[in-house]
Amino acid sequence: MVRLFRRLLLDPVRYEGNRTRKKIENIQGLRGAAILLVVFAHIMAIEQKYTHGDGILPDFFAFGVSGVDLFIVMSGFVAVTVTRGHFQQPFAAAQFFYNRISRIYPLYWLYSFLVLGVYLYRPHLVNASQGHRVHVLASFLLLPQDLLPLLNVGWVLIHIMYFYCMFTLFLLAAERQLPKLMGVWALAVVIGDLMWRYGIPAGPTASLRLITHPLTLEFIGGCIVAKLIYSDMRPYGLGVLMLGIASLLIGMSMYYVGSPGTVPREWLRVGLFGVPYVMIVYGAVTLEMNSIRIFPRFLSLIGDASYSIYLSHVLVISAIGRAWKVVSAHGPVDNVVMILLALVSATAFGWASYQIVEIPLLSVTRRLKSSLKIDSLPSAPAQKS
Repeated sequence: MVRLFRRLLLDPVRYEGNRTRKKIENIQGLRGAAILLVVFAHIMAIEQKYTHGDGILPDFFAFGVSGVDLFIVMSGFVAVTVTRGHFQQPFAAAQFFYNRISRIYPLYWLYSFLVLGVYLYRPHLVNASQGHRVHVLASFLLLPQDLLPLLNVGWVLIHIMYFYCMFTLFLLAAERQLPKLMGVWALAVVIGDLMWRYGIPAGPTASLRLITHPLTLEFIGGCIVAKLIYSDMRPYGLGVLMLGIASLLIGMSMYYVGSPGTVPREWLRVGLFGVPYVMIVYGAVTLEMNSIRIFPRFLSLIGDASYSIYLSHVLVISAIGRAWKVVSAHGPVDNVVMILLALVSATAFGWASYQIVEIPLLSVTRRLKSSLKIDSLPSAPAQKS
């Protein structure tokens, strides 16, 4: 029975030469875990806002926002993984950039247009934390800005697009130079951050805050993980994974004791979230290369739909929260029902969006790429485990 249970839930993935699966299932599982962390953090906020002040989710759930940091680390890992062997090729760099923007923008634009419709009809419902002000063009283009985008979760995508722009430039260099380029980039972030904190009296612009933001180091960390793994430097995968998990939980707990109800920012955030997630990604991928899959299948499925869930979940749970405020009563039972309803609805809606909208949009962008004669990047050679 135990063996059957392990087979059903773990379903090991084996790396066997050219039969290696394109998707790294442990990464998909991490995507699923990351989006659930983010969803729970926002459900906690919605519960506190709309359920008569008697929330049952502890403030500790605010640390679910760390799922964003995990996504950033994985973005760096994936960028290196899909471009191995294709440096110093301008056409390949263009392909990479097209693949990234066609993955991010179309679905983001769709949900941004939905929010724009709400903003034009009821502006008081959008961006309340910043006086209901938005910069529409900058929101749609994911440009640096002083305000949150129309679709608030788009602030992360602004960072991601910046990372991809920089990485596209790095693809024009020799692959062996990538570690040095990453080191220079990291050093520039540190120096730039110190300069605007202590040397620029007028304060930084939105663009300067973006290019010197400490979150950049999380993307660089993901890139370094990929370089280590594909250089066959992958011992102690399980130990590194467990150390990463322990560091994450201990760091969160210590911070919570000192500052309950808040989350770390900037450099402290990178230290408490980014560093442990770098270790977790390293351990998870290394274990899979040794035929060990550590996440249940349902997390991988959620990971497949994670982008759709990410873009839509705040809209879904906010609508549920507003409706729940009208019909709910005092007491923990109502809160439990609302939390479960919000979780299931956000996941189900995101999965439906993935199947009905995201996949067809990706098919359209692939056909457009074919019509423009932009062939997809060839698969990198399989790595021996």
